[in-house]
Amino acid sequence: MQEYNKRLADEKRTREEKWRNEQQEANAFEISRTNMTDIMTENRATTTSQLAPHRYVPYHFKGLRPGQIEGIFAEREAQVEYNKAAIKNQNSEEYSWAVQNLANNVHFLNNELELEQK
Repeated sequence: MQEYNKRLADEKRTREEKWRNEQQEANAFEISRTNMTDIMTENRATTTSQLAPHRYVPYHFKGLRPGQIEGIFAEREAQVEYNKAAIKNQNSEEYSWAVQNLANNVHFLNNELELEQK
């Protein structure tokens, strides 16, 4: 009877080991298959609509293309330069107004002195 139980236990162990190995192989295959999908490899061909190539498929968006990113950075740099120039012009204009205001004050004071001397 003991020998029979031992044989049954060995068969059960063998069956469970075989099942575990099959599960590990199936899991490894599934992981490999998943890692090679278009979504995981970030295939950019899946991001564009088949109906309109200029449109993106929202749920497949992989990010902007390098050319688009460069365009954004170039536009941003142009905006920064434009803003710097605008600030410089504004400061220059404020300086010109201050100089004009000072000249007006000096002229006003000179007129006041002339009126007092008369």
